[in-house]
Amino acid sequence: HVMLKCSGLKPPGLVANMELVSLGGRSLRTIPVPLPDDGGSGGIWRIPEFRTPSQSFFLKVSGNDGDGYNFQRL
Repeated sequence: HVMLKCSGLKPPGLVANMELVSLGGRSLRTIPVPLPDDGGSGGIWRIPEFRTPSQSFFLKVSGNDGDGYNFQRL
């Protein structure tokens, strides 16, 4: 399981998806991130259970901030 702490992201901003990215930058898998019960106001986003790849990977998180701008964090 993965829990994301998104400091400074206030509603209506939201995390849309989490992507598993290979060390070479290739996308391995994209996982939609469900809206938390509190609408994201607590800053904690829970990722549904998933199987990790056998290789090393980075997490890339994407969404929209409170002003509607897209963001990505690796």
